[in-house]
Amino acid sequence: MDWALWRPREETLTSIKELLQDALIPDSEIQKDVQNKLKNLEIVEDFTYYLLYIVGQTHFSEEIRSLSGILLKNNIAAVYNKLPQDSITKIRQLCLMLLRDPCRDVRTSISNVIYTLAKHNLNSWPDLIPFLVKSFETPDEYGEVALTTLFSVCEEMMNLEKSEEEICTITKEVFPKFVDFLADEKCDKKQNIIELINKFLQDHYKVMKQSIDLSKYLRNVMQLADTDDLDMQKYICHAFVMYIEYREECLLPHLHDVIMYLMMKTQHEDLEVALGACEFWLAVTKLSNCKEILTPYIDKLVPILLKNMKYSTFELIALKDTLRVEEQSEDPSKETFPFHMHDKRITREDDCYSNEDGDFLGNCDDVDDFYVGWTLRKCSAASLDAIAVKFGEDILPLIVPFLNELLYHQDFLIKESAILALGAISEGCINGLKPHLPYLIEYLIHTMNDDHSMVRVITCWTLSRYVSWIINSQPSHSIYFIPVMTILLKHFMDDNKRVQRAAISAFCVFQEEAQMQLIPYIDLILEGFQLGFQKFNYRSLYLLYDAINVLALSVGNELSKPEYIEKLMPPIMQKLNEYNNYSDDQFIAVLECLANIIPSLDAGFLPYSEVVYLQCMEIIMDTFMADANFQENLNGFDPPDKEPMHVALDVLYSMAVGLKSYFYKYVTNSNLVCLLYTTMQDCSFLIRQSSIALYGELVLICYPYLSTNVGDYIKLIIKNLDECYEGVCKNAAWVIGKLTTVMGNEIRPYVPEILIPFINILRNPSVSRAMHQTVSVSLCTLCCVCPDITISESDTVLKNCCMSLRSLKDSDEKDLAFRGLCQVVVRHPDFCQNNFMYFCDAVASWNTVKPDLKDIIKNILNSFKEQCGEMNWIQFYGQFPELLKLQLKCPQSLIAPLIKIVIDETRKSCKKEPTACGFNPSDNAYEPLKLMQTVMAITNDICQKYLDNNMLYSLPSPGWPHHIVSVFAAKNKRRRMEDRHVVVHDLNTMFNIQEASPSSYYAIFDGHAGHDAAAYSAAHLHQFLAESKHFVANPEQALHDAFCKTDALFIDKCNVERFNSGTTAVCALLRPKENTLYIAWVGDSQALLVNQGRVLQCVNPHKPCRTDERERIEKQGGYVCYWGTWRVNGQLAVSRAIGDAEYKPYVIAVPDIREIPLDGGEDFLILACDGLWDFLSEDDAARTVYEMVCSNPVFRRFPRVELIFMRRHAVFGAFSSPNFSSFCFIAGATLTTPGASEPNECKRGARDHNRKQIESV
Repeated sequence: MDWALWRPREETLTSIKELLQDALIPDSEIQKDVQNKLKNLEIVEDFTYYLLYIVGQTHFSEEIRSLSGILLKNNIAAVYNKLPQDSITKIRQLCLMLLRDPCRDVRTSISNVIYTLAKHNLNSWPDLIPFLVKSFETPDEYGEVALTTLFSVCEEMMNLEKSEEEICTITKEVFPKFVDFLADEKCDKKQNIIELINKFLQDHYKVMKQSIDLSKYLRNVMQLADTDDLDMQKYICHAFVMYIEYREECLLPHLHDVIMYLMMKTQHEDLEVALGACEFWLAVTKLSNCKEILTPYIDKLVPILLKNMKYSTFELIALKDTLRVEEQSEDPSKETFPFHMHDKRITREDDCYSNEDGDFLGNCDDVDDFYVGWTLRKCSAASLDAIAVKFGEDILPLIVPFLNELLYHQDFLIKESAILALGAISEGCINGLKPHLPYLIEYLIHTMNDDHSMVRVITCWTLSRYVSWIINSQPSHSIYFIPVMTILLKHFMDDNKRVQRAAISAFCVFQEEAQMQLIPYIDLILEGFQLGFQKFNYRSLYLLYDAINVLALSVGNELSKPEYIEKLMPPIMQKLNEYNNYSDDQFIAVLECLANIIPSLDAGFLPYSEVVYLQCMEIIMDTFMADANFQENLNGFDPPDKEPMHVALDVLYSMAVGLKSYFYKYVTNSNLVCLLYTTMQDCSFLIRQSSIALYGELVLICYPYLSTNVGDYIKLIIKNLDECYEGVCKNAAWVIGKLTTVMGNEIRPYVPEILIPFINILRNPSVSRAMHQTVSVSLCTLCCVCPDITISESDTVLKNCCMSLRSLKDSDEKDLAFRGLCQVVVRHPDFCQNNFMYFCDAVASWNTVKPDLKDIIKNILNSFKEQCGEMNWIQFYGQFPELLKLQLKCPQSLIAPLIKIVIDETRKSCKKEPTACGFNPSDNAYEPLKLMQTVMAITNDICQKYLDNNMLYSLPSPGWPHHIVSVFAAKNKRRRMEDRHVVVHDLNTMFNIQEASPSSYYAIFDGHAGHDAAAYSAAHLHQFLAESKHFVANPEQALHDAFCKTDALFIDKCNVERFNSGTTAVCALLRPKENTLYIAWVGDSQALLVNQGRVLQCVNPHKPCRTDERERIEKQGGYVCYWGTWRVNGQLAVSRAIGDAEYKPYVIAVPDIREIPLDGGEDFLILACDGLWDFLSEDDAARTVYEMVCSNPVFRRFPRVELIFMRRHAVFGAFSSPNFSSFCFIAGATLTTPGASEPNECKRGARDHNRKQIESV
């Protein structure tokens, strides 16, 4: 109906007016009657027009007009899409007029109508914002409602997540006026303006930076800082926090005043004001110059933070139950949260109170804190933690006096806050605390028996912060390892449920750190778990399942011994039988626990497999039935909860993986395969993902049984090749590859359908590398079985296939795929012309090629060589990667001085003739090829000069002035050697460092996704270490800075050259005169120090399964999930590394550093990539070295570890292991200062020996 033609009917108008009059009568019966009549009127076509007409008639009462406006807002929200555009325009015009109505209530109701109209399509109402801006600038009563309307429109835009363009249209026009309005003394909406601007700054900073003068806004806000209004103070604090978070330079001139203001507000009696101010300190710690900013104030700030870490009265009231002993009564429902709402297999995270700026308290607080939230106590502790990381042990002189007093305070709440502070500074101050830790750990063990449960809770958490030192500080487990382990197990039985949970959480951290060191104590741990099953309820049980999962991950198949299974499985099975409600959180928790531990139990799970299998099948069948009922009668039934079915499928998958061939009987004696046909079509991508993975395992176990109707399943799998669901798509592509392998030529009818999604995925640069690799392997396998396949857009597709296959290790899977790749390359000559280098790169990735495949590759290369001609081939071949590395035979005693000479001469040449050395002024950089040629020429020239007999005497004598080193690197099945090692016996000489104690440097870099990160780190990390200003006095800080600088500069290089590689690193800095060894690492490479038969594991690997690493990653916005192993964002199996730009900020390069005092009894140190330990334990490695060195005089003088471990290959089959990469072994009679005497043969014939070694260079 057109508004221009509309006229009210008197009868209807009177009826609506009377109805509105009745609505004002406070009588329940009348109100019910009014509501019924209103529902009938809502279907009247022109009801909207009547309401708008009544609002605009001033002769009606103000109450009726105001009520009509309220109903109008609701009505427009319901029928907006049905209104003609002309009518909408007219309504808008009348609403703007009514904003100046004399009645305040009418203006308010019309304001609501306006923002309801605006949120549908603000762009089609261009005159709204100018009108409102002009109105609120008018100093009268009408300006207030205009301002309120603007607030509503702006907030609604944020709620509706409008585009940047739409938001920008408002901010540029409105917010400069708001900023100016803050300086108006008459403005009574300043609080609302600051609140609104803060919201937009937080969510749309870039737009706001373009829209307002941030410096002016800051000045206006600071003018209001002396207000007594508490809400205004909170908003002002929030503004300062955002300015520091966004690193606004305009804050710098006012930084001192801001810091002093916030330091005062952090002590405010109102907890919300203090919390808002405290957020500033947490934000400052994210700045690189944090220490510089806070140093002038740190002596005042630290006491404030320590004081704020005491529980507030509000928190004590919310947590009142924790102040008493809790008997084993049932947990109240308010404490019980849906288990499956948490991230799967990460059950210790309490999302209800975590905060992105500091959730490190997640393991000490519990679900009781749901009613407390993010508090001043937690924020202060998180701030202290972050400050300690930035300041390191420099902050200890400020904190220690307070801790010495507070740790023994009579008030248990103050004592509790001191223990919290001790845990908060653990990461940043660990080095400075090491001399005190023996005493502090004893104190914490004693405090675990404190009378107050709150003290016991925080002590559990603080112990977990020091587990790395507890586990690795002493070779004997009896000193700290066993006491801490037993005290935590003891408090599984604590009468207070919160203490139980804290103890279990801390024990999980303990297990993750101890790993295989738990093996001798598995029996004791399982006894603790058994007692927990008898005592725990609800949340404590959830955490117990988590502890069992961590144990299985830590000790692996060691858990499969019959005596362990007899203790572990009966209580789990009992819990499984206790619950018959599939949606029960406890039932799901038990199933998830089974899904995690079954692979570790292997065939030991067989006695329980039938019961679990039938239970899972029943869950799937019942879910199907419930879903069918719901689909038939949507109103009569609720939709089924499919989480139990998802977990059941995961359990079946784990059974297939763990039981292998034993699982065959369950498949053939049930309708599992038929059920999978349905689950693979489910609307839930998680159900499809698990179903497809299970079907893939069945293909490997029992394909003959599946073959009768495999075609139907292939069609479903093809439908799931959708890159929008990465997990489902990768599983589907993997299954296609396995089906191709077992079906052979029988898969040919499905090839055209398979190729379409495969090619689309490989053409899409936005999909993950892992998906590209999975699809590439399956596609190439398909091409091997069906060699006549023609691929469209072959250049892009085959290029991606080559890049994917080159990163695979040698295996039968790669062999089959590579044969298919060769077939396709031959059939697509265009690819050979344009991108043949990628094929050559893939060829170079092989370590050992089967003879027939080698012939195929050789024929392709020869054919290409013939086609391009001899001269072009030579030019092309010159671009190949350098696969054969020259080995310097020069002894270590000569390498350092020669390198120093070469470096000095190169610098002189570059300074004297920069252009000749390759300097390009336009790029302000050297051309790599010319610079390399210069260095090689200088190296050759120097070696020639030193062949003069007179000059040889100026070099050190050969022999063994340093420790003997043996290095072994096995490329194995990778395309190329991605690992690097560095041996620098004399770091001081190389970099002309005279002040420092003699230093030796040894490092292993285990590269992944390419060799670039490892090569860069091997070339630069020791340089940055030696150049650090801390190298002489503070080696640990120097190591920290060197790692971070290497990572930062390599990331810059990645951004320019588009590298994606990363590397783990383990570095040893040996200072023999100081009897000190420093080990620094990122990632999962390992270092072992062997002292008279005792093996000390020096490194706690950075893996995503570590609780602290997982929490850090999730706090940054990443996630950790299990895919064969725990992975960052489902892909990377290490949580710290140099490089890996695509995983920043989740994967960091901040190293852990361990200072190890040497007592003179050390025999050798082994640095090794993770691949070594896949087939050799630490004890076996040490034992083998001892045996071979002691049994052979040659090994005593020149231990060659490659010979030792090559012999081990015959036993362990290491060369067939895809994970073995490289390691470095450093041996000597002692790692401390060597004696003054040297073997006589090292001194005899020094001149002749040096001549031979230099000639070899």
